[in-house]
Amino acid sequence: MTKFFTFSVLIAGLSTLITGCGNMPLTADEFREAVPEALTGKVETFDVNRPFSAVAETFEKKGPECLNKTVSVTSSTPGKYGPVVSTYTVTYKPTVQVKEKMAELHVQQHTDNTLKVYEEPEGGYFLLVADAYPVSKNKTRVDLYGPAFGHDALIKAVKGWCTGENVGCPDLTQ
Repeated sequence: MTKFFTFSVLIAGLSTLITGCGNMPLTADEFREAVPEALTGKVETFDVNRPFSAVAETFEKKGPECLNKTVSVTSSTPGKYGPVVSTYTVTYKPTVQVKEKMAELHVQQHTDNTLKVYEEPEGGYFLLVADAYPVSKNKTRVDLYGPAFGHDALIKAVKGWCTGENVGCPDLTQ
């Protein structure tokens, strides 16, 4: 079995675990509702010592700069007659919405050449949603909805953007 096939089955399996055999979330709101109940989902809430406006500005800058990317991933798995090499392309799409009392960063991903078990929203399946709210003049609360495992580089980067740490852009090939 190739790693490419394994990846396709993994996406389908994770989709089932996220949705409980229902439909995949087609909007950020549906994603927020599905993640807490998903075996593969995780919600983190934390406060940062930064003004809400600074967190919102960082989302607006770093989201498009770092996450509007297409990456090619090549994997190799042992096969009966030698290694089996598979390549697939993943396109990430960030969306940032800033309102008076809330800033949102949505990250979607579309993977070419994989089995699509569920309807895919325009822009790809939701991978992560970060919501920021002002708590006080210099404190912001962040709700981070995303995967319980994997995508560590992405999650670390978004958390760093919220805290103001200079973590740069994540390596989306990990």
